[in-house]
Amino acid sequence: MPDKPDSLYEIGYMIVGRSSIYFLASIFIINSFGLCMIYFIVFGDTFGQLAASFTDDKLLGDVWYTSRWCYSVPLAVVLLPICLKKELAELAWVSYVLFVSLTLFVLVNFIELVSPNFDAYGF
Repeated sequence: MPDKPDSLYEIGYMIVGRSSIYFLASIFIINSFGLCMIYFIVFGDTFGQLAASFTDDKLLGDVWYTSRWCYSVPLAVVLLPICLKKELAELAWVSYVLFVSLTLFVLVNFIELVSPNFDAYGF
């Protein structure tokens, strides 16, 4: 290679071109999503088994405190601000504006969806 690449993106760009960047990014997103799913499944099942062993319940999911979601949802709620804080710290102020505008967009659309008389609020 004529240059010394520092990442997989640069290697792909040198060999295939610009389309390799999008291809690699999509593969990384799918891989990260799968790893998160495995992490939450293992964590939820492990703590569900632990709760079931303390309460003498034989089957997982019979009671709410032995189900997977009972432990996965609080874990996700705790990890979300930590991950967002880490990611937002690496970005510029433009990303903050984008994040706020997207949040407002989702909020306004949610209000419009749930409200039967959206015109009554003066929008």
